[in-house]
Amino acid sequence: MTFLILLIRLAGLAQLALIPVNFIAPFKLRYAASLAGATPVVRNIFYVHAGYIVFVLAGLGALCLGGAEFLGSGVPVARWTCGYLAVFWAIRVGVQLFYYDREERRRNRAFDVAFLGLFAFLASVFAAAVAGGAL
Repeated sequence: MTFLILLIRLAGLAQLALIPVNFIAPFKLRYAASLAGATPVVRNIFYVHAGYIVFVLAGLGALCLGGAEFLGSGVPVARWTCGYLAVFWAIRVGVQLFYYDREERRRNRAFDVAFLGLFAFLASVFAAAVAGGAL
């Protein structure tokens, strides 16, 4: 097993590890109280989107665990897939740094740093796969 394949598998585990976080976040961030004044359709859309995020994370994690060799193979469709994932996770880093409330990030610094590190790791792994496994 190459180092890149190992990293892709670790990326799969990391994405799967984000699933339980999405079940803890509603309580920690008080989704229900925050959405109490929203219209029913806005609440529904919010919860459907949150559910789809869990579904996407499960699929990406499974893809990386079951298809690590393919994703690291360098064939065009694998590189396109990894390129998409690199951009997907790099954008998530940018969202956290430039969009999320700075004061909230400061109050939860350990979580902020942990998530930034995780998302940067994911973006880097998939960028490396696009680059042909230069690791």
